[in-house]
Amino acid sequence: MIGKNEIRLCIMTSSNEQRPALVVLDMIAIAQFLGKHVFRTIDSATFDQAISRNNALISAFSAKGLPVFIMNLELTGLLKSFNGRLFRPLLSNEALAAGTVLAKHGPSGFAQSELYERLTAQNINALYVTGFSTDNAVKKTVADAEQLGFEAVVVKDASLARNSELQAQMIRDFDEVISAERLLRELE
Repeated sequence: MIGKNEIRLCIMTSSNEQRPALVVLDMIAIAQFLGKHVFRTIDSATFDQAISRNNALISAFSAKGLPVFIMNLELTGLLKSFNGRLFRPLLSNEALAAGTVLAKHGPSGFAQSELYERLTAQNINALYVTGFSTDNAVKKTVADAEQLGFEAVVVKDASLARNSELQAQMIRDFDEVISAERLLRELE
């Protein structure tokens, strides 16, 4: 049963065709470090589950010929030297190869990145958004996407907030959400 703010993937074939893309945010080493050691609320197993779900979603989108954008925070200037080990992607090599990896320079996937240009060049009008953290990068990317005219749907169990209570609150606050399992079924 679909919840009050859950939606179904709908790829229409008429002139009003919906062209979705997957946007994965900050599934990088520093996010896992922050969750486990700074916020002390996200254990390794929980983070690993989110990574696994993102890998599966990337594979499914790619198999359907749908675009995938993997957005990773990248530091500039004097902090650029930290980009290596701390900001390395945690997604599988297969997932990274199947998606387009883009740098972003703020919480939103649209922050000083090529995301908007890439989406409009491919006539994308709907985004499925995942990643870390639901209460920052996901929230800001969804808000920017909606302001730019995209439909934005959060994949609730392929995203992580700083703690489980905040995750539940954020998921309730989003207009449209879907589970990874349901989205994967819709992509079959």
